[in-house]
Amino acid sequence: MRRLALIIVLFLVLPATAFAAPISLTANASIEPGTAIGPTVLIKCPGYVTTITNPWVAPCQTLGSSTTLNFGELTTQLKNTSGADMGGAGCFYSPYYFIVYLFPDAWGGTGYIITQQATSSSAAILDALIVTPVYSPDDKYSSEGDIQDDMTSTEESDNPLINTTQLAKNPVQIFKSTKGRIVRAHYGIPPYKGGTQTWATNWAAIPLTTTADDYSVSITITMSEYTP
Repeated sequence: MRRLALIIVLFLVLPATAFAAPISLTANASIEPGTAIGPTVLIKCPGYVTTITNPWVAPCQTLGSSTTLNFGELTTQLKNTSGADMGGAGCFYSPYYFIVYLFPDAWGGTGYIITQQATSSSAAILDALIVTPVYSPDDKYSSEGDIQDDMTSTEESDNPLINTTQLAKNPVQIFKSTKGRIVRAHYGIPPYKGGTQTWATNWAAIPLTTTADDYSVSITITMSEYTP
């Protein structure tokens, strides 16, 4: 089995007066013939806007080949879909989330499985950082190209976690297929929703009592070949 590893290293900094999280992402990839993955593309979106249909346009920002996921200063203030303050969140969270676009390919009778997992010495960060595997039939490799269309029935069966939010500390499958597909991994540090834990099983928001310190997280995205 050949393996492709994208190492994503995140550094979260909490100053004494405000919780901030500048995150550095490095994605160095190489693969032997049989499977391949193109350069990643990074997009930053405001988390309070819930009706984003095309992340390539405003209010999202296309960061291209940037290797930095800068969550900026984490906040304790909730916002509505217009960006207006809606009171305290009761926790620290990021008002932004990031989309990592992945471009796997396969040929010669091989398939691929993309997985990810986060590690950190901070349990609070690991319990709050989430990932959502996303497949969009409208994604395409170029503005002039065709959309990639719906998943096949086999792909639907092989990808039960698509569009479901998971803790990034878990070994989450992003995508499995024998076809070249554009897939996404959405990363965020969300707030409570109505005071309940609704983001993922065992998810917990970053508490207001979190000690001011430097925090680091490493996320490894791995693509492995398999023979159908």
